[in-house]
Amino acid sequence: MLDSQSISIEFRPYFTGVQQRIVALREPDTSVFLPGELEIVDETISALWNMSARQVSDLSHTEIGWKAAQGGEIIPYQTAWLSSDPIPQEAEEYWREKANSNAK
Repeated sequence: MLDSQSISIEFRPYFTGVQQRIVALREPDTSVFLPGELEIVDETISALWNMSARQVSDLSHTEIGWKAAQGGEIIPYQTAWLSSDPIPQEAEEYWREKANSNAK
């Protein structure tokens, strides 16, 4: 994208260092996305907008894909669909009962 001059890199002072910021030099081609995909992009931007890079990184490390991958491994794409929320007790009890009845 740098070669095609679609973006540039700005260097800005940031605390005690220098931050590299990607700056778009052209409008995005949103025709390649379905409307539902654009909604996901907008929701994600909205959810992360006020977070620092450290906060976003820390949040990503709570995801199942991050936890499942060993150091340096590629995170399986399919893990994006898995929830990090605990399994509700009712669901656990249901599956435990189902497993016990199938074992008989």
